[in-house]
Amino acid sequence: MFASRSRQLAALGALVLALILVAVPAGHAEGSLVSYDIGGFAPPMQLQITRTGRCTLQYSLADTTTRRFVLTRRRLAELKSALEAARWSSLRRTYASPTSPGGETVFSSVTYAGRTVTVNSPARVPQRLSRVFRMLRTIIWAHL
Repeated sequence: MFASRSRQLAALGALVLALILVAVPAGHAEGSLVSYDIGGFAPPMQLQITRTGRCTLQYSLADTTTRRFVLTRRRLAELKSALEAARWSSLRRTYASPTSPGGETVFSSVTYAGRTVTVNSPARVPQRLSRVFRMLRTIIWAHL
């Protein structure tokens, strides 16, 4: 009786583990390439892109909306190239706006390779960083 009960518990445990593994989102299993967050005076938006180009875009206007899509191979390759060309580890962590210190500032943050760079608009940023932000904004606008 105890052997039968322990086999049932082992089978149940294996089933629960299998369900947990299936429930892990594909993007989480693939690993994050880059995330882009917008906030402050602008409506909050977040774009997550995995290494394989799977994207999750969340934004809040009247309510929260989530969109999922996949980047083309070409667009993903261009983004990876721009991120590498930006020499991420050499960038400052924050680029502050000299003219808008208050609540009307839009904050944009990009996290890549475990490091977050935040820009408070309209801060001046290096061209290599500007290219990354432009590409991410283009991806967002194409899927709103």
